[in-house]
Amino acid sequence: MNHYFIDVFEKAGSPSQLKPHVIFDHVWPEETLEKHTEISKDFFDQRDNYEKLDMQPREYLNKMNLIRLQELVAFAYKNIPHYNKIYREVGFEPGDFKSLQDFELLPIINKDDLQEIYKQALKNPWVKINHKSRTSGSTGVPLTLINDTNRHRHMFVQRLQMFESMMGANLKDEDWIYSIYYEPFLLTSMLGKFPTFTVGLGAPLPDLEEHIRKIRPAVITGVANRIIDVAKLLPDAKDLGIKLLTTNSETSSAHIRRELSKQLGVPVLDEYSAEELGIIAWEQQNGDYLVAEDTVYVELVNLNDDYMDTVIGTELWNFAMPRIRYAQNDFAEWKEKNPEFGLKRIKRIIGRQDMKIISPQYGSIDPGIISEIFDTTLVREGSGVKEFRLVQKSLHDIRLLIKKEVEISDISEVVLEFRHRFQQHFGFDTELKIEFVDFIPSLGVKKRSIVREFNE
Repeated sequence: MNHYFIDVFEKAGSPSQLKPHVIFDHVWPEETLEKHTEISKDFFDQRDNYEKLDMQPREYLNKMNLIRLQELVAFAYKNIPHYNKIYREVGFEPGDFKSLQDFELLPIINKDDLQEIYKQALKNPWVKINHKSRTSGSTGVPLTLINDTNRHRHMFVQRLQMFESMMGANLKDEDWIYSIYYEPFLLTSMLGKFPTFTVGLGAPLPDLEEHIRKIRPAVITGVANRIIDVAKLLPDAKDLGIKLLTTNSETSSAHIRRELSKQLGVPVLDEYSAEELGIIAWEQQNGDYLVAEDTVYVELVNLNDDYMDTVIGTELWNFAMPRIRYAQNDFAEWKEKNPEFGLKRIKRIIGRQDMKIISPQYGSIDPGIISEIFDTTLVREGSGVKEFRLVQKSLHDIRLLIKKEVEISDISEVVLEFRHRFQQHFGFDTELKIEFVDFIPSLGVKKRSIVREFNE
């Protein structure tokens, strides 16, 4: 087997103190010359794929989605007993699936369903487990997923397409991609082009800054809180040749991203993705999210007469462990539900349903309203707040945890302003408790500013 990988750690001139935070053996043994050649061909053949799709009439795009979904549903019905069972329970046979409207009548699945689907997929003799991934468990239900070869290859190509779409320009062959994440990309380059360096989340910020200034990557991407912290250390990002910073894995403030973009002169944009569904959409420079319709079929469905629609996704490339009409449990809103041309856009993505605060007086509160209050009080420059989290433990027990900046002792005015504006929406029957803490408890890889710890 011919191996083709570059020692990005050495090529990037990495300082020795970063070495404990770099994963060397997770992907590189799989970097064969054949894989590089195949993926490189896929990328250059499809480089402007999203531009082309965005010019197509919806009739064409809907037909493209319908054909793929019909293949996926027929496969799952035949090969995954759980899908066969839940489809037969509602009287569905694959021959009944003639339109997208028919598809949207199929049962919606959740993590409990995926646990069962995973067990059944493992038993199929034709399943070649090319890659496994595991959700972070921030919802309390960790999950192991099987991703087949085509899906994993497609995601690698798609990520580069996403970067170029966000930048509005093509990457140069020599451009570095700098990833701050808990696992590396599928390849360290494509036959030497677009070299990619991945470092873990525990790497010290001063070491990251020093290294980034040395190799001057075109793209910096990774978990939102780390990207935001790194961006604040790079006021001269544009002069360093940095063309794009992207956030993923956790909800980040659109207000903070916009402010950083203005300060740096470089786009700071969000990737909306999930382990279960891959890359779902990405933020454009006008603030809309472009849906990756060649990869995932997205529906926004109002569940349980809620005040906002929930993201329901179907991953189009994974036949090893199909995810069909999976409830992602994020709230979102279409920019235009039925456009005549082009790919669909999402106007805003609010975050997970357990970020929804419940008022005993007024019911559900839009997380976007609370985020706006965060942005204009706790987050603003000079607030004295280093980190915070709003936690609702029960209907009548809501707390704001605050870790203060060491050099600022009095933040009473900021807290008072937040309390007043928050309680206008939450109601004044239950008092918001303020707790000053030395650290905000970890929720695993992801940081979250709003957490509801009880079911409705």
